[in-house]
Amino acid sequence: MKPLWCYADKDQIDQAWYPMLKRQGWQPQSIPPETMQSDHPVLWTLSLLDLDEAVRLENTIRTWPCLDTAHESLSDHLAMPVVCLYATEKRSHGLVTLKETLRDKGVFFCSDVEDVEGVLLEAETVHKKLKRLVQENTQLREKLQQRALIEQAKGRLMQMKNLSENEAYHWMRRQAMNEGQKLVVFAQKLLNNSSGQF
Repeated sequence: MKPLWCYADKDQIDQAWYPMLKRQGWQPQSIPPETMQSDHPVLWTLSLLDLDEAVRLENTIRTWPCLDTAHESLSDHLAMPVVCLYATEKRSHGLVTLKETLRDKGVFFCSDVEDVEGVLLEAETVHKKLKRLVQENTQLREKLQQRALIEQAKGRLMQMKNLSENEAYHWMRRQAMNEGQKLVVFAQKLLNNSSGQF
């Protein structure tokens, strides 16, 4: 059984979606949002989706954890996939605009109970891909920062010891290996050394 956190109107708890999702392998659980675990999808169910309910959804998810990323466009993206299942919709320009804002934060919308399984799986898939991309982006940023640090240390070494770029790099590499340190750690140590003695 796959865990599924449910946030439902009181009149939605015993609706048809609940047993259907259980038959499809989901384990719906009514759990307070503060205790939700990341990566497990959240199903937000409503009888009527109108602007007031969309605002309530937006205000609630503001308290939920977001992806841990330095990427500005993703910093508001929720740390778990969210699907809003509703029976009917009271359309308005404000609702359309707010739904787009919520989609940007990782909320999927579904108005057909028969489609909810597919939408949940799509939300999970998109969330996993996005999370993997965020992790890769974080790793690349760290590598770039490390590379910049090594280049800075190499430049300082070239000045202080009057070495070529290649000689400075190999000198740093050899010293790091002799001291049993990673090159980036040795580079930071070299930059922190204000005496110029290496």
